[in-house]
Order: sequence, then structure tokens, then C-alpha cells
Amino acid sequence: MKPRLIFYFCFFSLTFISCGTSTPSIIDEYSDTLKSANHTKEPKPTIKENAELKNDGYETLNKWLTKHTSEKTILDKLGVPEHKGEDVFWEGSANYVQKWEYRKLGLTLQMESDEYAKDKRAFQIEIVSPSPFKTSKGIGIGTTKEMVLESYSNEINNGESEPDAIVVGSIYGGTVFFLTDGKVCRIFIGELAE
Repeated sequence: MKPRLIFYFCFFSLTFISCGTSTPSIIDEYSDTLKSANHTKEPKPTIKENAELKNDGYETLNKWLTKHTSEKTILDKLGVPEHKGEDVFWEGSANYVQKWEYRKLGLTLQMESDEYAKDKRAFQIEIVSPSPFKTSKGIGIGTTKEMVLESYSNEINNGESEPDAIVVGSIYGGTVFFLTDGKVCRIFIGELAE
């Protein structure tokens, strides 16, 4: 599969809740921006220019939940999810992926394993309202855009960001802060493209 198609597949398959609405308007705008991101006359800094970026931009929520967090740790901290999907093989990652939903926490996890129905680890993490989770820099649902820009000033990937989607790291591995009316409405951690 082409990287762009994998990006759209992963992005749309994860987006069932879009900041309190069921319409994919933020996703459409973000996708359009990505298509034209490299067509500006003025060069924008790339991920390699962001000296403070660590761990490929994967954020940590509440000081423990991040990409690769084990199934055991998640179950110990949060208990059994309210909903578990089927174990499905994803060609893009070449792993089996199962969707876990903690709806009361506004948390959705895509859990992956190398083999069908084996021990899993967090592959993609998404939070929406009413999530109480915060990043390592104290950013959560409802935080202002200005606070995100200030907190991650040296880690923002300007080439892949847009006014309503701030990318830390890269869409190939990082954190995306989605905004509505100047406030964070969704945080995504993981890969949006491969």
C-alpha cells in the first residue's frame, strides 16, 4: 500500500469521535493541509531541526500511558475496557490489532500483538472529552492552543501541522493535538502514516 493510503486508512478507522461531533470536518481539513504542506515557498522546519524532541514525539499520559505500554500495565491501572473489538490483522503494521474503549475515560486504544490473540501493547492512543488524562507537559482536553504552542515550541513539526492540528514528532510517529475553537478537543499518540 502507498503511505498516503495507509495514512488515510489508519486515520479514518480511528476517528469515530471527532471532538464531540460525528462529522469528519477536522479530518478533511487536516488531510487537505497535508497534501499541500510541502508546496509552500518558505521552507518549514522539519523534525530533525527540533532539538528537544525525544522518543519520536510519542507523548506519555498521566506519567505512564504511552506507545508500547503493556496490556498488563493497562489492565492493572484501568481495569477491563468497556468494549473490546475483534483481533484484526493490519497490513500496514503487520500485526494483529484490537480496539479497546474506556468510554467513561474518553480513551480509545489500538492494542497490537505480533501473533493473533497474544499479549498486547498500546499501538495508538486517542483521548477525547471527558478524558482526565494529561500529557507530560500538562496538556489535556480543553487546554488552549496557546498553551500547546508554548509547551511544545521546540518540538512542533510545522511542515505537518495546521491551524487545527498541531503535530509533535511526525505523522509517522508522534502526537497530534486536534483543536476546536482554539482548544484541544482530541489528542492522538502513535502513527498516522507508515
